[in-house]
Amino acid sequence: MGQKDLYQSDFYEDNRRFVDVFNGVLFAGREVVKPWELQEADSVIVSLSKENQGKKVICDKIRKWKENYISLMVLENQSYIDYGMVFRVMETEALGYNKQKKQRFLEQKGSGSEFNGDEYLSQMKKGEKFTPIITLVLYLGKNIIWDGETNLYEMLELDEDLKPYVNNFRLNLFDYHNYENFDVFQTENRLLFEILSNADDKKK
Repeated sequence: MGQKDLYQSDFYEDNRRFVDVFNGVLFAGREVVKPWELQEADSVIVSLSKENQGKKVICDKIRKWKENYISLMVLENQSYIDYGMVFRVMETEALGYNKQKKQRFLEQKGSGSEFNGDEYLSQMKKGEKFTPIITLVLYLGKNIIWDGETNLYEMLELDEDLKPYVNNFRLNLFDYHNYENFDVFQTENRLLFEILSNADDKKK
């Protein structure tokens, strides 16, 4: 992990800043998520299936909030646009749900819970509910506006006749270049984004 990654990791270890990003980007500044409502969560998402050969994905920051997982993927001072970000987040979230499913099944087996044939083969009970995963991509690339796709439809050669039958996937992505002011942020995030936005303007 480079020095820049260590810095951002420490910066968003503070739950005030962590929730401030989500409230500012997803909820237009409304204090929907509260710092004291967060719980620690494992930042390593591991697929336990043989097909994925134990594939591991590490997210920058994950917290549990009201039985939901909120995940922050910070692209700090990135010198290039990750044009595959839609695929990357799709895969990360899919692995996260698969991990939940596998862990739940192992816990239920261990406690002696009974399964019918279909449930055992599915490795989950009929109607079982899992924890939502919400990922926010925080793009802090200097002088490079994000010009990559932000949803799956934009990445497909998709005939309009087929569109209703193809599931879309949309990124929650923040790029400070697209903001004129940062009043929706209440913590040091506002100062950070203002500094980045005006980095080449010596007067400002």
